[in-house]
Amino acid sequence: MILAVRHRGPDAAGHWQEGNVFLGHCRLSIVDLAGGAQPMSSHDGRFVTVFNGEIYNHVELRAQLISLGSVFHTDRSDTEVFIEAYRHWGADFHTRLNGMWAAAIYDRHHRKLFLTRDRFGKKPLYYAHSSRWFVFASELTALTEHPNVELSISHAAVQKYLAHGYIPAPGTIYSRVSKLVAGNCLLLDTDTFQLKRQTYWRFALVPRESDALNDVESVGNELINKIRTATTLRLRADVPVGVFLSGGIDSTTVAALAAQAVPDVTSFSIGFEEKSFDETAFAIQAAKQLQVDHVHQTISAEKCRELASDIISRLDEPLGDPSLVPTFMLCKVARERDLAEHECRDADELFAGYDPFRAVRPALLYYRYVPGGAHATLRHMADLLPVSFQNMSFDFKVKRTLRGLSYPPEYWNALWMAPCDIEEIKKLTGSADMDTLFSESLSSWRRGTGLCHVDRTLLYFTDLYLREDILTKVDRASMLNSLEVRCPFLDSDLVDYVRTLPAHLKLHRSTTKWILKRAVTGLIPENLANRKKKGFGMPVGKWFYDGSLSIDPVTLGSVIDVTEVRRMLAEHKSRQKNYSGALWALFVLSIWLNRQRRSGPTAATEATMLHEVAV
Repeated sequence: MILAVRHRGPDAAGHWQEGNVFLGHCRLSIVDLAGGAQPMSSHDGRFVTVFNGEIYNHVELRAQLISLGSVFHTDRSDTEVFIEAYRHWGADFHTRLNGMWAAAIYDRHHRKLFLTRDRFGKKPLYYAHSSRWFVFASELTALTEHPNVELSISHAAVQKYLAHGYIPAPGTIYSRVSKLVAGNCLLLDTDTFQLKRQTYWRFALVPRESDALNDVESVGNELINKIRTATTLRLRADVPVGVFLSGGIDSTTVAALAAQAVPDVTSFSIGFEEKSFDETAFAIQAAKQLQVDHVHQTISAEKCRELASDIISRLDEPLGDPSLVPTFMLCKVARERDLAEHECRDADELFAGYDPFRAVRPALLYYRYVPGGAHATLRHMADLLPVSFQNMSFDFKVKRTLRGLSYPPEYWNALWMAPCDIEEIKKLTGSADMDTLFSESLSSWRRGTGLCHVDRTLLYFTDLYLREDILTKVDRASMLNSLEVRCPFLDSDLVDYVRTLPAHLKLHRSTTKWILKRAVTGLIPENLANRKKKGFGMPVGKWFYDGSLSIDPVTLGSVIDVTEVRRMLAEHKSRQKNYSGALWALFVLSIWLNRQRRSGPTAATEATMLHEVAV
């Protein structure tokens, strides 16, 4: 099990055992390189932990704990701060932590195991259990090495995967394995194997209206100060730090603040030969104006296709986001420079940065005033538009928008983002219930009752797309390269401030991220702050059209109707329809299933293969 996740921590490995409890750990050394070995015990020996992640405010917490009587054996280890914080404050320590983590703490006195995952789920945590055993790990790849874990594929999970492009927590691709939900913890009695689950934090919008918020300059100053603090905290490390730079507002802001805080910051970007997907010019301009050392690499379509199968085959469960491949390549470029961590960005979800936010208000008017017959006619007319495989083409936007508007507002966000239409899922997998498929997004919508539609959309993107897609993608892409990625925009203090801001400061008329753009005035070039969002995708539609990518439908036969796969491929190749998202999701699933079927290498050989791909 340890070898199966050695790519997550190639610097050291250790284990601890007492009775029927076994804790194993692989370490990626970032802070206190000499003293942070794990598993680690509290100073009194009562608690033992295995901890994956970083506590960014560990310096401040250490000082508090020393004043309260804690004794530390390490100089700077945030892991020791983590376990001492739990020893002193118990489960309430969550409110004091600013960071990312998946961790287990064993109480030797009471024989209880405490598992916890950070507020947004930046670090993964899976588990399986019965009345006689309990197994947990950072990835499914480790759980599959344990003989007690049943690896039967969940039909419901396959359907949800096609509906979302990922499998929302607590579900996984396996029927009897669960993810610990972000912001949750659980307590296991290691004698009776009884579990108690608890939600300690959940993202919520509490917009406030006050005279102070009318002072845009003051709000902007407060915002940029919090982003600066968040960025500075994430620069704490005993290894070199770099910044991913696309030339967009998020990454350029972080790069500018990082360059102010520390000398010799290096920025990284990758570009594509396919121009509609390429952001090279913006990244190079940003690096030049910020005067930071910049490393750029242009990737050919052939290189992406060559690596796609290898990267996907190493996923612990299917993830249908095509940008996984370029994200992996970006992390690979950074790791080749011997850097161990990078700053990332996740401001789109918090500041209403995606196209659907702009679409909400006109969509409400359309839904209210356009009768069903007229809508059906418009959908038919849209289907007659020529199919384009360019990034975010006009026909794609029109067809995807109208697809969502065929249903009530609570389904819009899910359907606008879904790889497959509901009818396609039914044909591919048999009968499918819409409310079951989108139960998580419906739950997110309903808990936003009383909020405006923009804020309800923001809840969806934060609850689901950010947690289950973006953060999962970044974790797997970075960890396959043994690289840690930190996200300043998900800083606890920053998030707690942003979630109190009213929607009109985030989406102002049709301008997304409005208050953020105002806040960075003078910090980054205006054209970069206001440029159109491009995204970080790949031309998969074109590849399936010209045959560069293909799917062997037979590999999907155990879970998918292969006749429907063949039909979709034929219609895509004849440009009758653009099935890019669906075909990519099926492509990923086929590779993943094929890996499960083969007898496969041992965990040790798999670790070697992972290293070879990274190199």
